[in-house]
This record gives sequence, structure tokens and C-alpha cells, in this order.
Amino acid sequence: MDIDWNTALIDQLDWLWEHQLRPRLDGLTDAEYFWEPVADCWSVRPRGQSSAPIAAGPGEYGVFGERNNREVIHHGAEIALLRDLYRKQV
Repeated sequence: MDIDWNTALIDQLDWLWEHQLRPRLDGLTDAEYFWEPVADCWSVRPRGQSSAPIAAGPGEYGVFGERNNREVIHHGAEIALLRDLYRKQV
């Protein structure tokens, strides 16, 4: 069975954005966006000031796209958790 990787991965990413991540970002304030749960933690930084490493993806398109989508799910869940913690803290 031939898989149209481009369409499959874009459809999956679009669904994740529309139904999982984007709704969790509604109402995000600047105070919440820049909140640090503990002093000197990794946080959102202006461009060029981050020391976080940049991951290199594997060469095959399908594997890279699938990994990219898993990263969206993973980091989207982290964002949702931090928003819940922020609301509980304020």
C-alpha cells in the first residue's frame, strides 16, 4: 500500500492543531506566557537568547514528519500542563 506521506502528515498535524493545541491557547495572557514556575527555569526567551539545543531530524521524510508530529503532541501537552499550573498558582 502506497502512503501519501505529505497528505497524511499534514492532515494529522492540522487535526492536532485544530482540536488539541490551539483550543488550549485561547485566552493566553502575556503574564501567563512569560511565567516561570521556579526561578531561572527554562522559559520563553527572545530570539537569539535561548541556549536550548536544536534537534536534527532523521533523513527520511516520513520518519521526520512522524517525529515532528509526536513533538507537537509532546510539547502541546507540556503547554497545557503549564497553563493548568499557572491557573492554580495565581
